[in-house]
Amino acid sequence: MALGRAAEIEEVAPILLKPETRGEPFALRALAFARGDTELFQQAITRFEEMGLDWHAAQTRDLTGKASRQSGA
Repeated sequence: MALGRAAEIEEVAPILLKPETRGEPFALRALAFARGDTELFQQAITRFEEMGLDWHAAQTRDLTGKASRQSGA
């Protein structure tokens, strides 16, 4: 995500997108960033919070705002 490689994210993230795994919210966040998809961002935040990963949830909220600004939304 930091390098803005959306094509690579689209290729790799779905492999990690397995429900109820530690990798799931990270994959959701990466795909949300690559696609500019606020619904996926919210799913990632929810999963991070369910897992007690509040710092990651907060970071995802920050990314949501950045992605919105970059897309002009």
